[in-house]
Amino acid sequence: MDTENKEIVEVKDQVNKMSQAIASLPAVIVDQAGYDETQEIGKKVNALLKNIDKQEKMITKPINDSLKKIRDLFRPFKTQVTEVSDDLKNRRQVFINAEEAKRAKKEAQIAARVEKGTMREDTAIGQLSNLETSAPEVNGGMMSVLVVKVIDIKLIPEQYLTVNESAIKADYREGIEVPGVECTYEKRAKN
Repeated sequence: MDTENKEIVEVKDQVNKMSQAIASLPAVIVDQAGYDETQEIGKKVNALLKNIDKQEKMITKPINDSLKKIRDLFRPFKTQVTEVSDDLKNRRQVFINAEEAKRAKKEAQIAARVEKGTMREDTAIGQLSNLETSAPEVNGGMMSVLVVKVIDIKLIPEQYLTVNESAIKADYREGIEVPGVECTYEKRAKN
């Protein structure tokens, strides 16, 4: 039996003993003695959890260290390639924005001429159609992305707003009151 198997067998044995100790406890604590007993076993459970973590780290630490070295080895190349990729995307985006601005300007000019009466509607439809067919092909390498911009947060329904409890707790500890929330300390059992 190799070392890893011995460690697993040892941990398994400790977990089985813990399960037996827990099974012997009453399901409901009715007196101080029961509370004290569960607290003592809780401390042993925490020690067992720390031991399991320690055993696990003995195995995973060398693997994680190797993984970190490999990632560090490739990071400069990935960074360089990502920068080139971002630059190329930016160049294409500038082109698309310029083309869309030209098209919007031409559409506005055609609409203005129709309103003034200097162009017939059927001629305008033909010119608008020509604008669509003469537009550069920019579908390759592009995608439509849905972007949400908050215009007025007061109008957003509650279900779309989330509460950042961590920030609220940090502010509370600093003495900053946050309107609309109440912060209290509750007693919770720990091992």
